[in-house]
Amino acid sequence: MKRRYILISLICLICPLAGMAQEPDTSRPRQPREVVEPEVRARQMADEMQVKLELDQKQYKKIYKLFLREEKERSQTRPDPGRQGPPPGGRREGGPPPDRNREFSADRPQTRRGIDPEQMQKAIEEKNKKIKKILTDEQYEKWSSLEKEKERKKLPWELKEGE
Repeated sequence: MKRRYILISLICLICPLAGMAQEPDTSRPRQPREVVEPEVRARQMADEMQVKLELDQKQYKKIYKLFLREEKERSQTRPDPGRQGPPPGGRREGGPPPDRNREFSADRPQTRRGIDPEQMQKAIEEKNKKIKKILTDEQYEKWSSLEKEKERKKLPWELKEGE
């Protein structure tokens, strides 16, 4: 009886491993991510703020222009959307394999998408100052609380522990 339980336990442990050893399905090519035009994205963000903060037409136009400028800058710094990255297996055609053992410089700041975190923080602060000039005090407070709530939803495991 004891042998039967051990045998069943081993089968239950080994079967999932066999499924994980399968190669990923490469028969269907990976679809590139849809790239939203800067004008569309800026309009969506401005519309969302108009609904949530009850912006008047003058404020809406200023917010839209701010977001449009920001999105155009962002779209220029993004990599080519048609490029899909290396094929499965990690090797690119025609070149040597990537150097996985290279050492990173300690003086180089950690970056996300090639942007310096300090530079990113400055850009966010500038944007917030511009938004504060456009909105009333009440609208700005409401907008700030909405932004903080968005951050909590993005990183719930980090923020809830520290609260």
